[in-house]
Amino acid sequence: MEVDMGLDRGSGVRVGGGELWLVVLRVYYWATPLFVAVDALWGISVRASFLPRMEQRLVYYLFCLCCAWACQAAPGKAPWVGMGESAVNVFLLILGVMLPILSLPDAVLTGTASPELMTPGRLVNVMLSGSMLILSFHRSQAAAVRDLGGAGVVGRLFAGPRFNGR
Repeated sequence: MEVDMGLDRGSGVRVGGGELWLVVLRVYYWATPLFVAVDALWGISVRASFLPRMEQRLVYYLFCLCCAWACQAAPGKAPWVGMGESAVNVFLLILGVMLPILSLPDAVLTGTASPELMTPGRLVNVMLSGSMLILSFHRSQAAAVRDLGGAGVVGRLFAGPRFNGR
């Protein structure tokens, strides 16, 4: 039994002339000033919890605003922007988790306090960026399949006479 996930078509849910997934992606980026305010006022960083200093987080927030502008200026590129930003976010988050793990032996040998490995803010950050990454990846994959005429990347690569037994 084949299950149609609907990835080669739109989501079917339209909001103001655009698909819901694109609206969600835009809201995610345009909400960056709200994330900055929460971070600056209350010290709660859920969007850039992998960066320890506020100055570093401000640079990342500026990057997210640039992503918002890019999604607005070129809606067709929005999934690629979302996938790129989320990949950077996940990479930095993994790095932010791995560096404390790698410093654990030094902390044990010197008798200093061990660093925090996973905080609630980092967990929320993983869920947010991971959701955007998955959403963007599937939408970008669907767009690539449409651009290739529906054959799929692998089907197109192996469609030549050399691979058809001729």
